[in-house]
Amino acid sequence: MVKHGLNKIARTERPGLQALIKVSGIKNESLGTRELGYGLAPKLNAAGRMGDAALGVELLLAIDPLRAEQMAEALNKGNQERQQVESKVLSEALALVEADPAIAGDKVLVLASENWHPGVIGIVASRLVDRFYRPVFIISIEEGKGKGSARSIPGFNLYQAMVSCQEHLDQFGGHAMAAGFSIHGDKINDFRRAVNGLANEVLTEEHLTPNLDLDALVNLTELSLDTVQELGQLSPFGHCNPGPILGCCQATVIHCREVGKNGSHLKMRVREDQVILDGIGFNLASYSEMLATRDSVDMAFVPSINFWNGRSSVQLEVKEFKEAGEVTPREDGSGNSREMQEFLQKALCLPEEKVMESLIPSGILQWCQGNMGDKTGKSRNRSCIQLEDHRDCPDRVAQLLQVIARGGSSLVMVESAAQALQIATLLSTRESPWCREVAVYHPLLGEAAVKQLAEHLKANRVKVLVSTAFAPFTGVEFNQTIFFHIPYHPGECDMTNWETRLLVLLGGKAQVLEAREYVQAMAPDREALAELFKRLRLKMDHQGKGQAGIRELCQCLRSFCPRAAGNTVEIGFNIFRELGLIEYSKQGNNFLFKINLNVRSDLQNSATYQRVLHSKEECLGFQQDYLSSTTEQLLQLFSRSY
Repeated sequence: MVKHGLNKIARTERPGLQALIKVSGIKNESLGTRELGYGLAPKLNAAGRMGDAALGVELLLAIDPLRAEQMAEALNKGNQERQQVESKVLSEALALVEADPAIAGDKVLVLASENWHPGVIGIVASRLVDRFYRPVFIISIEEGKGKGSARSIPGFNLYQAMVSCQEHLDQFGGHAMAAGFSIHGDKINDFRRAVNGLANEVLTEEHLTPNLDLDALVNLTELSLDTVQELGQLSPFGHCNPGPILGCCQATVIHCREVGKNGSHLKMRVREDQVILDGIGFNLASYSEMLATRDSVDMAFVPSINFWNGRSSVQLEVKEFKEAGEVTPREDGSGNSREMQEFLQKALCLPEEKVMESLIPSGILQWCQGNMGDKTGKSRNRSCIQLEDHRDCPDRVAQLLQVIARGGSSLVMVESAAQALQIATLLSTRESPWCREVAVYHPLLGEAAVKQLAEHLKANRVKVLVSTAFAPFTGVEFNQTIFFHIPYHPGECDMTNWETRLLVLLGGKAQVLEAREYVQAMAPDREALAELFKRLRLKMDHQGKGQAGIRELCQCLRSFCPRAAGNTVEIGFNIFRELGLIEYSKQGNNFLFKINLNVRSDLQNSATYQRVLHSKEECLGFQQDYLSSTTEQLLQLFSRSY
C-alpha cells in the first residue's frame, strides 16, 4: 500500500496535496517515505496538536488551488510553531532531569509541568527516550489535572505497567511502546514511585543498554550505484520494514559541519581506501567534537541514492559512530541460533489446505473424536507446584510477555495450531534475549519436524515452547507453564509429559464467547444442519448428485456457527450419512455427494449427532467450573493425571 500510495501522492491532482508538497520544498520525483514522514505528515499533524485538526482535513479536500496554497502556508506556519513549542518543552524537561539526581537515577522518567502544551508531550517523550534510552512519562498539568503521554523501550510494556499502577491513574490506554493517560496532579509522585518499583523488578542493565544491530559489515568500495539500487528494491522502508543497516570500520571523516536550522544535523564526507562518499547524520551534531579529534571511526549507516543536478551518487545516512575498533561481529556460538530460526520458520508455514483445519482447538478435536484414552486416578505431588492466577487480566498478550520476560524457560499452552503460529510469531519477533530460542509444536507438524523439535528440546536449546495440548514429548522440564487459553476439558490440564515449577493461568472470562463459538462449530445444532442440507439440495442435479467446495459450505454455516471450519462441514456430512440422507466422498477441498430424497429420519438416530451434543455439554460445563474454581481446586486439577 505504501509503495503504490507514494506513487499516487507524487502524481496527485489534488490541489491540497500539491500545495503541501510545494510548501514543503519536496520534489515529486524524489517523494519517498522520509519526505512523507518528515515533510508532509508533521504539517498535517501540527494542526491537531496545536489547535484544530479540521484545517488538515480541509486542505486534503480542497478543490480551489489558491485556497489550498493559503491553507498549506497556514499548516506550515503551525508546524513551525509546534517545533518551537516542542523545543521549549524539551529544554525544560531536560532541565528537570539535570536538576534532580533522584529523577535522573530512575529507570523510568516521570516528568510533569503546568507550562507544557499537551499537543507536543508525545513527541517530547520520544525525544527523551532517544536521549536517555529508558521509558518516559510526560505530563501536562492544567488546573490540577494531568494529561500524559508515554513512550517505552523493548522489555518494558507500558500498557501492562499502567495496569499494575492503575490505582494512581484516572484513565489510560495504548500498547506496549506508546500510551496515553490522565492523572490527578497530587498522585504523580505516587505513580512515579510505583512505576519505578515495577521497573526495578523488570528492567535490567541489559534492557537499558541500546543496541544497534548491523545487517552486514562492508567496505565503502562495495557500495556501487548498482548495489545500492538493488537494496532499494526492498523499499519503501519504514518502521516495519527498516532499511538495511550496514557498518564499516576505520573510515576517515575528512570533513564535517553542522547543518539544519538549529545546527542539529551533521553533513560530512567520509573515506575508506580510495572511495569518498557524502554522508548526513540527522540529530548527530553532538558527535562533531569527537570526529574532529579522531583520524578514523567505525560507523553504522543506511545507504541511499542522492539525486542532484541530474547526477546520481551514493549517500550514507549515518546512524551512529563508535571509536575505531569498537565494532565487532557478533558470534553465533555453535550455530544453534540459526538452526533454531530456520526450524521455526519452517514450522510456521502451513499449506493452504491446512489453514482451515488449523483454527480448530486441539482439545475439542480430541474430545469429539474420542481420543482421550483412559487415564484416571494417578495423583501427583502438587506441593512443589505454585499457581499464578491472571484469569481476569485485561490484556493477555501483555501479561504473557511480562511473565516470559522474568527469565527461565517457558511452556506456553495454546488452544489451536493457528494460535500457536500466531503467538510463536509474536514472540520470535520481539527484541528480547530469548527471541532466537522460540519453538512451536502443533498437530499439523510433519513427522520429521516433530523429530527435529524433540532433538532441540533434549539439547535444551528451547527457551520458549509454544504448544497445543497432547504434544508427543515426555520428561521435558520448564520453569513455568503458561495456559494462554481456557482448557476445553480436563485432559488438556494433564501435566504428565511436562515438568514445571509454576503454573500461570491467562485464559479467563474474556475468552468465553470465542470458546463457545468454537464448541458450537464442533457440535452444529438442528438449525445449522438444516441450512447445510438446504445448500446441498440447491447444488444437486435432477439425479440428486452434486458437488460443493468446503469454503462455500463453511460460509453458509457461519450465520449459525461463526467459527465453522472444514471439520464442522464433515461432521454434518457424517450425520446425514448415518441418517441415510446422503452418500458422499471427498476429493481435496470438494465434497461429491448424492442425496436420497425419499428418506426421512430424526437427528436423534445419528450416533455422531448424539456424541457431539454430549461433548458440547461436557466442554461448556468444564469451562464454567474452571472459571469458578479456587486456586486450591485448580492446583488439584493440574496435579492429577487423567
